[in-house]
Amino acid sequence: MTSTTINLQLVRRIASWILKYNHLNGITDIEIAELIDNCKSIIEQEPSFIRVKAPVIIFSDIHGNFVDLLEFFRLLVPDLLSLGDPKVKCTLPNLLFLGDYVDRGAQSLEVITFLVCLKTLFPKRITLLHGNHESADINKRCRNSFYNDVVNKRNGNFDIWARFNKLFKHLSLCALVNGCVLCMHGGLPRIKYWNELAQVKKPKKVSDCYNDYDDINTVVNDLLWADPTNNLDPNNGVNSWFNDDRQTSIKYNDLYIREFMNRFPHIKGVVRGHEHVNSGYKLNADRTMCTLFTAPRYDRRTDSGCVMKISSDLKVSFIRLTPPDPPNSSALEDPPTPRIFSPRKRADS
Repeated sequence: MTSTTINLQLVRRIASWILKYNHLNGITDIEIAELIDNCKSIIEQEPSFIRVKAPVIIFSDIHGNFVDLLEFFRLLVPDLLSLGDPKVKCTLPNLLFLGDYVDRGAQSLEVITFLVCLKTLFPKRITLLHGNHESADINKRCRNSFYNDVVNKRNGNFDIWARFNKLFKHLSLCALVNGCVLCMHGGLPRIKYWNELAQVKKPKKVSDCYNDYDDINTVVNDLLWADPTNNLDPNNGVNSWFNDDRQTSIKYNDLYIREFMNRFPHIKGVVRGHEHVNSGYKLNADRTMCTLFTAPRYDRRTDSGCVMKISSDLKVSFIRLTPPDPPNSSALEDPPTPRIFSPRKRADS
């Protein structure tokens, strides 16, 4: 399907409806299905390993929190909410999303439908990566599941859920910003050669990768499930361990990160999601890896959510939504963090 066959009028109508009413009750299943097919025709043309140019704003782990996602958009990219209206002059940075759009929150369907609208309207500006929750075996059975959200809101019809999961199989797995900042949902993969990232073919059924450890499946599994940890002493020579918490993939420490960046010296920093952080973001000891979590109020009413801004000259800043009491979010932009992605002295330097 080419861009000339995409029904942009329908896409704008669906997105406008969500913005106005905060639900999809006035949109038919047939219209949502057409939207999904429109977006799928775009993302299935994108590689598993995709390149993104700065300036870029990075989001991670939205988990069905539509209200606060919109607040971030209003604060940072208000032009986005014009939905590509040709009468509105629109200037947008690139937007990169690190996955986990669904589950846990109350509006998984609204979040993923709106993001799919944006991807269809701004295909060159919006990049949607694969999270571990963008998998049918996860988003059918987890707490406040995407499956239940769709079935409850679409009168028992699970076809929309199934269609979204077919689309998810075509999402890219990792992104490279300006050739030097590697981004993914989970963690650094166990690769020896850089071109292994580009060898993953789509569509990919990620549940096949959990226990079938050929080289490609290991790469996919790590990109979706791996976690950094401070519990493995980098001085004892151990750099990674089986991830008991996830029951798949690995946990890895700063030694593993240093070895990865020594092996691939063009990589200056890593951005990933996958783990809830009360303050919205967390840096490793070397300040070369950032864990980012965008959904505020995830576990507690006071939890912050955060996005990362990377400027064209690779200066990094964080924008945090910190909910007050009562829970009407207030924005706090943190100052630039000059030492992030400026690693400490390496073994080969």
